[in-house]
This record gives sequence, C-alpha cells and structure tokens, in this order.
Amino acid sequence: MRKTIKSLCGMLTLALAFTACYDDEGNYSYHDINEVGIAIPETAVRVPREGEVTVVITPALSQTIGANEENLTFQWYKGPQSATRICESSPEEVANDPDRHKSELHRYSTDKSCTLTITPSDIESIKLLLEVTDQREGTKWYAERIVNLVLPFSSTWFVLQEQDGKGVLGAADGEGELATVFADVYASEFGTTFPLEGKPLSIDAQHNYGIGSWNYTMGIMAPSPIAVLHIMTDSDLQLVRPSTLETEYNGREMLLGADTGQPLALETYAYGNYGEVAVAQGKTWHSLIDGYAVYYTVRNPEGEQLESKQWAEYGSNWVTFDEKKHRFLSYVYNTSDGMMTSYTETRPMRAYGRAWSDAIPKTASVPQSGVPSLTDVFDADGPELASIEVLDFVSTGTWAYAIATGGTSPLTLYEFSSSAAEPTCSGLYELSLPDGAQAADCHFAASWGFGHILFMATGNKVYKIDLNRNNPAVSLIYEYTDDAAATAVALKFKDMDNSTYFHDLGVAFNRADGTGTVVELRLTQAGDVNREEGSTFEYTGFGTIVDLAFNHAE
Repeated sequence: MRKTIKSLCGMLTLALAFTACYDDEGNYSYHDINEVGIAIPETAVRVPREGEVTVVITPALSQTIGANEENLTFQWYKGPQSATRICESSPEEVANDPDRHKSELHRYSTDKSCTLTITPSDIESIKLLLEVTDQREGTKWYAERIVNLVLPFSSTWFVLQEQDGKGVLGAADGEGELATVFADVYASEFGTTFPLEGKPLSIDAQHNYGIGSWNYTMGIMAPSPIAVLHIMTDSDLQLVRPSTLETEYNGREMLLGADTGQPLALETYAYGNYGEVAVAQGKTWHSLIDGYAVYYTVRNPEGEQLESKQWAEYGSNWVTFDEKKHRFLSYVYNTSDGMMTSYTETRPMRAYGRAWSDAIPKTASVPQSGVPSLTDVFDADGPELASIEVLDFVSTGTWAYAIATGGTSPLTLYEFSSSAAEPTCSGLYELSLPDGAQAADCHFAASWGFGHILFMATGNKVYKIDLNRNNPAVSLIYEYTDDAAATAVALKFKDMDNSTYFHDLGVAFNRADGTGTVVELRLTQAGDVNREEGSTFEYTGFGTIVDLAFNHAE
C-alpha cells in the first residue's frame, strides 16, 4: 500500500521561526533587502498499519523584491520533534556515532518541496527546518514545522453500533477536521466482520490497564500497562488492544468461575482505578486492575454470591444496589489486594495454567460512617429504599452517585463519599426532570474535573446537574439542532480522571433517519459548553449507535 498526501498552503503568510542573518562587510551603501516569507503548511499523518505513506510538503513563499524564485535555493533539515540544534558533523562522523546525533536536525533535501516516507516503524513526530537562501545577497531565511504523526487509534472515539442484532465497531480516528471516520473499522482494516457474537451492550476504554493505583514495590513482576477496550455483548466480553484491534482475553477466559458451559448472560461491565466489575449470569464478579483480567466473586453479607446490576467506584470503594433486599452495599480494596496477591494467586493462572479457584472473593456490606462525629444523610438499608429503582451509577472519584426513581421526586440522587471529612452516605438530592423527559431515557456522566456537577443527556439535549447550590438545578447546556427528533443514547467523558481530557464530553445521538453521530463538547470549569471556536465538533457517518468510548494513548 502506498499513498501520497500533498500538503499545500492556501494563503501567503509570514512565518519566520528564525531571524535572517546579514553579514556586514564594510559596505555602507544601503539598499532594500529582499525579504522572503515562508509558510510551511500544517501537516498531520496517520502512521500506516502496513506499507508506507508518502507526504509531499510544499512551502508557500513571498518576496518583497521580485516574483520568481530563480534566485532562491533550499535546504531542508529533518529530525525528531525534540531536536534543538542542527548537526554540524560530517556524514561519516554521524555514521560512526549515530546515538550521539539522533536527537539533532540533519540535512535532508535541497528541493523546494520536502518528501517524507512514513512507515509503521515511525512513532515520533518529525521536526522540519527549511533554510531559504537568496543567492543574490546571501541572506538566509528560516521556518520550521512539526509534522505530527498520529499512531493508529491513539486519539480515537470508538463507536459501538448495532446492525441486524449484531455489533459493528466504528471509529473517529484523530482530532477534529483531521479525523478519519470508519463506520466499520474491522471491515476497513481487516476486511472481516466484527468478532463478537451477541447483542452489543457497551464499550469502555482504559488508557493504563494493568497498573491500577497500587504501590507496586515489586512492580517488575506486573504486566506492562497497556491501553485496552472492553467491548461487551449479552454473550461475550472482550479485552481488545486499540492499536491492533486484537483481543487479549475473551469473556470465558476472564470469567472463569462463570464458565459453566452455559451462556454468560452478561449485563454490566464497569471499571475504576482499583478494580473492575462484571455482572454475568445475574451475579457479580470482580477483578483487580493488575493486567491479568481474572474475575472472582462478590458476596452479600449473608455469604451468597451477590445479585446486582449497576456499580460505581468512589475512592477505593465500590457501591451497588442490592435489588433483592432493597439496600445499598459496598466493598473496598485494601493494600493486601495489591501486587503480591495478584502475583501469588492470579498470575499462575495466566503464566502456568493453574486451575481457577475463588481465591480473592469480596464480601459487600451496608455502607455507613464509622466515625461517631459524622452522621449519615440517609440510611443505606432504610425501609424507604423498598420502592426505588436505581437507573445508573456515576463517579467523580471521591464521590459516587446512585441515580434512582420511585422517590418523592422524578429523580433522587444518593451520594457516597470516600472523604474522611464527610459521612459515607453524604448526600441526598431530589431533582425534577426537564419538560417531556422520561427517566428511563436519560443517560448520565461524571468526571473528576467537576466536583459536585453531573451531566445528563435525553432527547436531543444535554443538561448540567449542579449539586453545589442550596437548591440543586438542572440547566440546558447543549441542544442538537440539526435534528430535533434525534435521541441521545450515550454520554461519556474522554477520560474522567485525566486532566487533559476530563473536560471533554462525548455525546452519541441517533437521528430520525437511522444514522448515528458523535458530538464532542469542550466544557468550561463551570460545566458549560466553551464558547471558543472549535469547542464543539461533530463526527458523522455512523449507523445505529449503542455506546462510545475514547482511547487516547498506548
């Protein structure tokens, strides 16, 4: 495969990265200098998975004296993005000591246009420096440009879609106008169909899977952290590498205790900094974030395997709602659940094929404050919970929120805190829904970038739920005006705990014509949509969307 990309600048602008040098040789007969303006076009190249891509970069030039370019000569220098100086060594010296010179700019081409060949082995962005010399006067003019290399699926919205009852994985690979949209990324990359069987349910992305928040004193034993996607259907859960789209583990390899030969009957997958949760066959299973992806049981206070649906992490705690007994339950990860436990119990299953045993079960208990000076705002096992239905859980790191119906208001939010300065059951909020909205059609999201602010999408609108006020308020922050009949089906931040991305919110809408679209919103610290240009962008061309997730590195 060989492609050619021509990058041409559409306007003449002065882009001087270096000041021209003019030698004073005692001639004081002043005259006008031909000033040369250089504009190198902005260029980004997606690194090919195989073969090579050729990029032709042509600068736009302007001169204050004369219009033709016969008086100009060109010298391109090329090096890594981190290069800070031009290599002055001879080619022989460079060849004899390449490591010493690998971080420098080297002479590359004397053509006006610079031609680059990008292969799968190219991983660092390229710095180019163009030196233009006016041969009539000996003046030199400079401009530089970074050629950004975009690794495959390293800055990507992955979009899970449903077609004829099966899953289709799409992608918007790259940022903004530079993104490439794949309605079916498996068909585009491999010419094959989506490898998961069953009805698609959810997709999640973790950029540092296998490291968690443990203090690994013997971290050399741990698997190297990687970026992963968790893609779930009602019959399978797969841990997939985004850059290669290859499966690391499938559901039966991860949920060893649930692999009884019967369908896995998956319902929920959730992850955090201290572990993962999956609900399969009506029961809850947990795994450490240690890179081995082995799941163990979660039990209720009575010692039975817990039946639950929704989960969220706050601090190192996980919380759920026990629908059989109408109570909230939680469990916590401790230091003993760290590397050495994984190394002695979980690693042998992956490394040596040891048979699975339920060696790291968790027992959930009713969350309550253990400090006498702190009084819980609500009873996590109170009789008033008998009538509620928990729709969803979301987390902002320190706090988790159960979003429920069946109380005295259309929505009730139960807040759980991991802060030592607050009670565990730290907040109870009653909220109204926007006119015409139904609770069952609402989708919720939260981020560490916003303390007591949550976000909700329903219909063609996105709302902010501000819990910092004396009277919590629900306010409209975005409306998808291209299609008033569009329906929001998923709402997620790019990365809820990474400061680079935790203000970037993705919303998936299914339009009335059967197509799906992803809208990306850059939010302010107050939780409103940023008014600056480029703060809202739409990726179109998808089918019926089920869920979305963002991968930003590997």
